[in-house]
Amino acid sequence: MVAAIRGLVLGTLTLVGTPLGAAGLGPAFNQPLLGPDHASGAVVWNHGRSINTEDSDSPTPPYLRVLRDNGWDVLRFNRLRDGDTLTVSARRLVDLVGQLKHKGYHRIVLAGQSFGAFLALMAADASDEVDAVVATSPAAFGNFDEFYDSWRLNATRLYPLLEKIRRAHVMLFYFHGDD
Repeated sequence: MVAAIRGLVLGTLTLVGTPLGAAGLGPAFNQPLLGPDHASGAVVWNHGRSINTEDSDSPTPPYLRVLRDNGWDVLRFNRLRDGDTLTVSARRLVDLVGQLKHKGYHRIVLAGQSFGAFLALMAADASDEVDAVVATSPAAFGNFDEFYDSWRLNATRLYPLLEKIRRAHVMLFYFHGDD
């Protein structure tokens, strides 16, 4: 009984939403979700990860409003900086994708920026339930200006990861000189 109530409460919290700065999955915009029976699918936004600031407070990118306005449920996977590692967070994201499929969403798109983009790609590699990934400047290692040697790992780890993704469609965006 307690487990059933806990499941009901946690499920309700997921649907009600997760405020910025809180860990978990919730609506990306202050608007009710359509639900799996009415939405075209679910898009899960994955924010970046900074060394000095809490990125779960960062705004959801405006381009995702276009998907929301075209019938997609857009959610945010907020992760608190402490404990946010590639391995742990990618595993949690794969679990969330499975939960969304179980709720009835037929199509799942993972979107992310920087560290969040890398997580989305890792989840697409680990799960056949991801239909597409929109990755904006995937990076999870170092900083070009300060840690160039570790920053190069972004390419050496990214290319093999992209080769392993077989089911999901992948769209990558890179920017240069947009400081």
